[in-house]
Amino acid sequence: MGLKNDGEFVNRMGLSRKHILDAVEASVKRLGTYLDVLWIHRLDRETPKEEIMRALNDGIEWGWVRYIGASSMAAWEFQQLRNIAERHGWHKFVAMENLYNLLYREEEREMIPYCQNTGVGLTPWYALASGTLARPWNGDSTERSRNDTIRGVLLGKGEEADKVIVDRVEEIAKKRKAFSWHKSIAWLLSKNCDTYSWFR
Repeated sequence: MGLKNDGEFVNRMGLSRKHILDAVEASVKRLGTYLDVLWIHRLDRETPKEEIMRALNDGIEWGWVRYIGASSMAAWEFQQLRNIAERHGWHKFVAMENLYNLLYREEEREMIPYCQNTGVGLTPWYALASGTLARPWNGDSTERSRNDTIRGVLLGKGEEADKVIVDRVEEIAKKRKAFSWHKSIAWLLSKNCDTYSWFR
């Protein structure tokens, strides 16, 4: 059960203006400098989008933040946030951190084409699927794989299809005298998933 963003938690979770700016200010004080990138992880659908974007813009304008990035939302929601920023002349997101790897490619339908078309950098999370793409297929042979409840939620139960992909990655890696994780990351890089080029 998740926490409700009301009562005592209203300014201690989510993306309210107060929560964003208090957290950024505290980070800047601890660092003694600024944040290179401020990521919002998952969209807070209870806070008005305009409030979120204004707070992020103010963080940049006040010199606390250099760039803003977003993570884990629908392409249409990401577009709405960018439209709000553009309408007000505010700073826009320069990067999207999305779930993307050889086993989960749903983002190729909308988010990745949108980001590539608008010049937004792509930074995948779960790039090696908890190590599944970093080693030969072994089913549940490790303690982590036996107890990994997240993998099933993120990737579904397509074990046979996943095994085919993992076996193919291993085959290619052996031919190239490399590790599976090298080839999995190389594939992401070939898809323009790059963590640096969007810094200007």
